[in-house]
Amino acid sequence: MTDFDELKYIPLGEDKSSFHFFYESMKIYFHNNDPKNPNLTDHGELHIKNVMRNANRLLEKDPFDLHRKDCLYLMQAICIHDLAIGNFEGCGREDHNNKIFATFPEILDKVASVKASMTERDSEIICRIAASHSGNAKETYDYIVDHYSITSTEDPHVLFLAMLLRVADELDISQERLKGYSLPAILPNMEAESQLHWIKHESIVYFKLSYGDKANYLGLFLKPDMLSWLDNNRDKLKIKFKNDEYLEFMRKAIIKLKNELESVCEYCGKIEDKSNWKLRNVTLNVSANNHDSSGYIEELNRLIISSNNTVEEKGEIKAYDCFDNKIKEEKEKKNIVNENNNDNVLIKEKIPIFTINDTYKYIVCPIEKQENCPVYISNGDKCNKQAYK
Repeated sequence: MTDFDELKYIPLGEDKSSFHFFYESMKIYFHNNDPKNPNLTDHGELHIKNVMRNANRLLEKDPFDLHRKDCLYLMQAICIHDLAIGNFEGCGREDHNNKIFATFPEILDKVASVKASMTERDSEIICRIAASHSGNAKETYDYIVDHYSITSTEDPHVLFLAMLLRVADELDISQERLKGYSLPAILPNMEAESQLHWIKHESIVYFKLSYGDKANYLGLFLKPDMLSWLDNNRDKLKIKFKNDEYLEFMRKAIIKLKNELESVCEYCGKIEDKSNWKLRNVTLNVSANNHDSSGYIEELNRLIISSNNTVEEKGEIKAYDCFDNKIKEEKEKKNIVNENNNDNVLIKEKIPIFTINDTYKYIVCPIEKQENCPVYISNGDKCNKQAYK
């Protein structure tokens, strides 16, 4: 990418030439992967270009009121966000986001012309935005809220920029990340975990942002009949994982993306700065002009719905097991008295999700539909899914 005109929603203005110089200066430090893990998916120039395009698309509806310097910080942070993977002493992907605070200054010492073009404050802000692309979202956003307040019109919107980079990075989830790579050439030499990451990108053809009066969502368009594709290529590609492992991997990846969108919505609702961020939900769709005869996308949807927002995924909202001591503990904590003295009472307060899994053992009720939720669940009973949708 030598011409940045295509990024029309990230107006650099007079900073365009300086960013172009920054990009070309940093490019020699872009590494495709971790030298310690050569099977890592692309983290080099291809990935950086994809993240830039994703950020541009996220800004189409003006979710945040950014000024020109914000745009420059954002683009610079995108350039450096993965530099620590290949340039930090010892390398490695672990904690690479935070290692950028040491890596970027070291690189600047080697590129004096770039270092002379920015202040220490500029460098620190760029690193903070870049570091925000990984780690716990709540801890990341809380730190920024506490340390980067907006006191004038010239102050950078570090929180908004961190959100944009984090989501744009997460959205490099499709086949765009495979351009220039041949799966038959690289997959056979990988272990199962690495194969799953590459196959994830093969599975998601593209994404689409949809906005409307009533619904705003991110649509993932998936390759149809993916399970059949895996079975047909299992020997050729030396696939080392089972289909149920693939479905579980995809489920976690999609829920992670959904949680990232929800975190942005949550913090945009808390802060005083005006924002117009609307994306919250994720939908799964068959890619254009195709039909998923195997039903795997429907199965993936079912897995996601049945586990949506459990303690495993967010660590905040529990899917309550009606037959263990959690219910009793919740009752005692909330000081709720059950007239019938039944220890299997389902606690319904402040639980905003409703799911029933195949065993019908876990039930979570939505606040807005509490009147339709069962109160007592006895061991062995089964519930009709349709009755509670």
